[in-house]
Amino acid sequence: MLMQKKWPWYLIFTFFLTIVFIRIYDLNVFHHANYETDYEKKTELTILGPSAPRGRILDVNGVVLVDNTLSLDIVYRKIDQPTFEEEAHIAEELASILPVSQPSVSEQKAYYMQKYPDVVHDLITEEEWDLYAMRKLTDEEICNLQKERITYLF
Repeated sequence: MLMQKKWPWYLIFTFFLTIVFIRIYDLNVFHHANYETDYEKKTELTILGPSAPRGRILDVNGVVLVDNTLSLDIVYRKIDQPTFEEEAHIAEELASILPVSQPSVSEQKAYYMQKYPDVVHDLITEEEWDLYAMRKLTDEEICNLQKERITYLF
């Protein structure tokens, strides 16, 4: 009787592990661009056209009490945690397309504080930072001091 030679278990395990790693490498290197474009298509959704019409509310005599007006909406969802610069660029593009009112002084100061954090940091004196370190000033108080000291905007 002839004995069949059995394969050692570690050779079979190594063979399957090699196949798995080759497949992972293939997906990451050669098909990365395909999956990236699929991701971008699925995360950016543009819908054009009017919204669904709504009904009117009439009184007993048929006089319109409430009517609807058509309005277009823009929805922006943060998916990949964009940087402040990317969000500012999107806001500038939208401002060139849409009618936008002039931002208030408070909004301009908040924008300035995010865009130039180093400059705003220097508006607080060393003594005030020492008080902050000793917990005599809160985050809100430091923020309010910075907002008060921003005097020239753009």
